[in-house]
Amino acid sequence: MSLGSLSWQALIVIGVILVSIGQVISKYQVHRAASLQVLVYKYLASVGFIWFLWKLSDYGLPSQWWVFIGYGMITGFNVVLYTLASRISLSKTTMTSPVNQILGIFFAAILLNEWRFFNLNSQGGIQLMTALLLVPLLFYLLHEKAGKTSKKWTIYMTIYVIAVAGLRVLAKIFLYSVEPAQLLLLQYVGSLVIIILGIKWRQHKFYIGKKFAVLGLMQGLFNSLGILLFLLALKQSSVTQTSMLRMPLFIVLTTSAGLLGFKEIKDMTRKKWLGMLVALGITALMLTAN
Repeated sequence: MSLGSLSWQALIVIGVILVSIGQVISKYQVHRAASLQVLVYKYLASVGFIWFLWKLSDYGLPSQWWVFIGYGMITGFNVVLYTLASRISLSKTTMTSPVNQILGIFFAAILLNEWRFFNLNSQGGIQLMTALLLVPLLFYLLHEKAGKTSKKWTIYMTIYVIAVAGLRVLAKIFLYSVEPAQLLLLQYVGSLVIIILGIKWRQHKFYIGKKFAVLGLMQGLFNSLGILLFLLALKQSSVTQTSMLRMPLFIVLTTSAGLLGFKEIKDMTRKKWLGMLVALGITALMLTAN
């Protein structure tokens, strides 16, 4: 059975599992190596793996390949912004995910006519609307109060959130004319260029030791396959539907990994447990929606 024959929900579930494994690997590297150094190895592995799949599929080079590399460079710049913002406040930075997801859905509703999926005359439309209305509650339950952050953090994250939402809509538009592996390979090439420039700017060394280099490469393999599956799902479905399943499922899996692998149960409050239940509820709604 080929990946293309799987439903978009199955592709999202498998993809989120793979990306979550990549997140677990990255957790072992926190505070042991600079984020941008690790990202170089992650993107090197990603480029190599997706290039291998591209060669197996015998895809040609898209005529507008430079557009997709530019898209990747913007994505890479966004990754650098996220990294810089995380250094200022990791807890507040990670909680921007529901915000960029909702903004992406808003952009898709306007630009791609995806408001039609919220048809309250259908069971699927009712479930999708219910899931969307639960997102603010999810944000409230998982949000942790943090001290005031700097103006620099606000600027970084404002650009990041708007860019992520816009890039997701752009990806859907690109996938009308190219295959996911074609888009992803050129995206990773563009992102790798920006990450290397970021390392030069921060004056980091490229080599971080064999152990962390291997972990970075492993993370790249899991993440790139997970993102490829997401793009396959996005090609089949919509920005709205894929975002509304991917976001809560990622929260459930990464939180569970933290509880089981990193003994973070002491950090779980009653609000967070309720947040997990809400995330599971949104996931169930999206998995069963038509």
